[in-house]
Amino acid sequence: MSPIWGSMAQYEMVHWSWAIAVYLFLAGLSSGSIMVALLVKWNRHERSNSSIWDAMIKSGAVVAPLSILLGLLLLIVDLGRPLSFYWLLIRYNITSVMSLGVLFLLLYTPIVIVFMLLVFERSVMKYTFLAPLVALIQAVKELHSYAKIIEYFLFVTALCISSYTGFLLSALYAIPLWNSPILPILFITSSISLGIAVNILTGLLFFQKYD
Repeated sequence: MSPIWGSMAQYEMVHWSWAIAVYLFLAGLSSGSIMVALLVKWNRHERSNSSIWDAMIKSGAVVAPLSILLGLLLLIVDLGRPLSFYWLLIRYNITSVMSLGVLFLLLYTPIVIVFMLLVFERSVMKYTFLAPLVALIQAVKELHSYAKIIEYFLFVTALCISSYTGFLLSALYAIPLWNSPILPILFITSSISLGIAVNILTGLLFFQKYD
């Protein structure tokens, strides 16, 4: 057995609750929506109606952080000891795919929030009652010169988030159908298709400007 999966004892007699299932869905939604938003941002055609593409980008910038934060909240509550979740952030086992998933989340979550602030910087600055958020955006302004690097790193971490569940499930040798290298690719494809659908729907409902 490859050591990348860690000890198989960690996967024996594990029963995931509904909260974990919802978290996996939200994590896939978050990673898929931000990957779609970034691909649109990098490849949108200037001669086309820019408001449509802007709506897709803004949709991903909102859906991605909100869904991952809600998913993490469910994950913390499901641990049974919500006040002890910080141990997951300081103890890692690089031979465990589950521990690697926590590391990916730790990198992905703050970066996707920074991306949201960069996208909506002008909008938030108009409201004085959001002073703390405005101050944070002022600090984020310094990152504009590194925006492209941040976007590339965000895309890679999102790709890891969308695929690591597939690697986790493929480690279950007791279920032959899941023990396949195709499973991570299937999860990535599912995340992107979900991200496209949600970004289009959210963009049309909240960000599309009609002439």
